Amino acid sequence: MRLAVFSPLIRQGEGGVQAYGLHLVTALRQNAKIESVALLEIDLPKTPVVRLIPKFIFLFKALISIVRGTDLVWVTHIDLAPVAYLFTKIGGPPYILSCHGLEVWRDLPPIKQKALQAAKRLLPVSHYTMQQLIHHYGIAEEQCVLFPNTYESRSALSDRCRSRNQIAQEWNIPESDLILFSLSRLRPEDREKGYGQTLRVTAALNEKGLSCTYIAAGSGSDIQWLQSLAGELRIADKLKCPGFVTNDQLPRYYQAADLFIMPSLKEGFGIVFLEALDAGLPVLAGDQDGSSEPLLNGELGFLCDPHDVQEMVQTVKDFFANKSHPFHQPEFLRSRVNEAFGQQAYMKRLEDFLSQ
Repeated sequence: MRLAVFSPLIRQGEGGVQAYGLHLVTALRQNAKIESVALLEIDLPKTPVVRLIPKFIFLFKALISIVRGTDLVWVTHIDLAPVAYLFTKIGGPPYILSCHGLEVWRDLPPIKQKALQAAKRLLPVSHYTMQQLIHHYGIAEEQCVLFPNTYESRSALSDRCRSRNQIAQEWNIPESDLILFSLSRLRPEDREKGYGQTLRVTAALNEKGLSCTYIAAGSGSDIQWLQSLAGELRIADKLKCPGFVTNDQLPRYYQAADLFIMPSLKEGFGIVFLEALDAGLPVLAGDQDGSSEPLLNGELGFLCDPHDVQEMVQTVKDFFANKSHPFHQPEFLRSRVNEAFGQQAYMKRLEDFLSQ
């Protein structure tokens, strides 16, 4: 089979969709059923004017690929689906479409709706996203094939103590403090990721005598908003914002933390949860979006109402008071997440899908 992959520009560390594309292309090129993989990338800038030239270049490259005899197009983002849809109208190959989260939950313009409904298969990353497709667009369940994310294992469990000491020293964190950690873009449109709520949880925990520091990693204009909120909550010294963390540095933060916490309302799946678990780090996530699925619906992490600060505070307190809880066992978390979502499981899912 000759395959073309239409993807947003793949930059490592730039987001879940880009990581999805990177993992997918790597796996496809290792699969014996695939004769060739033509990767066609396009950046998806926000400014409409800048979009025009890259899209024309992308269309030209796509046309060349299809003329050369592609059997199937795998589109990794809804914004690129209209290109594949239009090609089917002039004799191009069928296409399949990956569906992640918010980009397909919202109301789509007519051309994107047509492209969504005309895809040979839709590949939602979670049951939650699949239900949104069924509810919003009348997609038949038979058109959907669940295809969750994988992750790149980077952390060594043996480095936890050293990483803890390094991060605590770099950020002047008291030795006795618990470290809460999150990783996301920090922009006004991303506040539903839950970093504001996590800061409120941090304040409440400190008030109740459980001393902790919150490291909110990620770049964006909301760093100032978070710092202002920390001042209002009188915990300015308990918030650390390192900004963008490179892939090389990220394992140190996962290893140094005591809890990864991201009570999101807008997560399609959440590769960061897999990365945290791979580092042996316990996870608390929201229970109202796709976040529950990388945690195997509670088997691998705590699920709380993202609106309920007190529920999250009590969950954290109870967890750290119970030293025999299985989530305190890094080897268990790492082994189980690898079994469910590691590279071997991902390759098996891809093989099963391509065999259909």
